[in-house]
Amino acid sequence: MINISDIRELQIEISSLCNARCPMCMRNYHGFPYNFGYKETNLTLEKIKTIVPETVVAQLKRVLINGNLGDLVMNPETPSILAWFRQHGQKFKPGKPGLTLSASTNGGAQGREFWQSLAATGVVMEFCIDGLEDTHHIYRQNTVFETVIKNAQIFIAAGGHANWCMTEFDHNRHQINEARERSEALGFKKFNLRHHGRDWGPVYNQHGQKIFELKKESGKTFPDQITEEWINLHGPRKLAQAPYDEVECKALHIWSPVSMYIASDGNIDPCCFIGNFSKPGTTYVEDVHVLRDGATVDTLEKGVVWFNQIIDTFDTPKQLTACNTYCTKKSWYQ
Repeated sequence: MINISDIRELQIEISSLCNARCPMCMRNYHGFPYNFGYKETNLTLEKIKTIVPETVVAQLKRVLINGNLGDLVMNPETPSILAWFRQHGQKFKPGKPGLTLSASTNGGAQGREFWQSLAATGVVMEFCIDGLEDTHHIYRQNTVFETVIKNAQIFIAAGGHANWCMTEFDHNRHQINEARERSEALGFKKFNLRHHGRDWGPVYNQHGQKIFELKKESGKTFPDQITEEWINLHGPRKLAQAPYDEVECKALHIWSPVSMYIASDGNIDPCCFIGNFSKPGTTYVEDVHVLRDGATVDTLEKGVVWFNQIIDTFDTPKQLTACNTYCTKKSWYQ
């Protein structure tokens, strides 16, 4: 069982809006603009202050700005929010690392003042750049490679710590070494390559036309043209709960004991996985709502109660589908 005093990390979805149309993101259908029922909203600094007391900020080791649906560039308060956490978090001292701020972004929007203000907060910023001039936009639809690089350069020139994160696909694999070399020349601190979870399926444009195939998934075919009516019939996937297995909870033991997730609408879950499964979307399932039984979870106090309720289901037939999918010894997400 956990208490508020045990929380050491917060993962925060600062916005559920996005300037991009990445085909494996649950906010659309393989790039086609389709809302499965989620609410588009920004998490405000005022709202965060009501959820996270300054006493809790002072005990945190890490704040991660990431999420299931949106990007931090869509929230104009992002620099102010990170500055507030920096102000009230643990300070850097010899032998004491202080509060780490980290974030992930497509980097495809906002201007000079925004990126300079972010750099001033000391956040470690991961720019998701999936290739070079001729390939980046294939997955990161609606973003422009040159714009992302320009914003990253502004951030770096202002003293910001930037990492380049590249998702490996069949269409950009030949550019990995060149991308790594460019990242070093531009002043990125690290070049991170990731491989799993996003490298299959079709890419549709805003008109529902299939314009690319990342990689064909075995046993699945997709039409060359889709519509909202077609998605209503074929698109949403409701997952059945698999046989329960031993849970190795990442939010409890692996990321940073103990971690909690705050969504852009202010709802709180132990992790983004449960937050994902609890919202209408391609992986929506009912078991979260059955276990929660109508309870609203919008404060850390309620979040701890909810987390403990979930912990009680570990290694039992009532285990949540999200736990079974991502956090067992046999799960694909390791």
